[in-house]
Amino acid sequence: MPRRFPSRLALTVALSSLVALAGACVAGAASGPEVSVPAYHFTTTLPAGWQEVPLTGATLSKLVKAAIKADPGLSADIQNATKDGVKLFAIGPSSGGAVPNINILVEPADGATQQAFLSQAPSEVRSTLGQAGAKVLSVRQVTLPQGKAVEANLVLPLNGGTQQAIETQWYLLHGSDVYIATFTGPTPAANAADLQELDAHWHWTTHA
Repeated sequence: MPRRFPSRLALTVALSSLVALAGACVAGAASGPEVSVPAYHFTTTLPAGWQEVPLTGATLSKLVKAAIKADPGLSADIQNATKDGVKLFAIGPSSGGAVPNINILVEPADGATQQAFLSQAPSEVRSTLGQAGAKVLSVRQVTLPQGKAVEANLVLPLNGGTQQAIETQWYLLHGSDVYIATFTGPTPAANAADLQELDAHWHWTTHA
């Protein structure tokens, strides 16, 4: 089982706060590009109008400075988000001032088997999300094109409770790693639609 769900929540809070400013810094693409993460053995295609945001360089620096200025308390979490586990960060077209986004985190599975992971993850996910102050809407086992996974739907408070992120996550064991994808969007239904498009184009480049 993964042991670092709390750190994943910190990354989500940081990235969700970053993305609130991302629309002013990153232009949306006309169509969803294919993205590849060879070191972690997957390729996929982003939803139409989405764009990958590199977690390095001038773009990230601009986002980090703006987010920390808006909420200085985010500084440590944002620094962790830029160096600890996030393998893909992408944003979608802004709608009503909100910018939907996805981040994919990869963590060691600590030797967990598929059976043990699927058995233990739902209760651990629900407990950790609740401890972080999230309103957990549902946690269930699902079958994705990538394989069997645990899906969670939740509302996560941001910036001291003055804002909130509506999120859909999946937790998937592949090989020796756990892949944690978090969609943040306007509604659970919108998240599910974007997640379905991402899943439909997902390909593993190595066998588990």
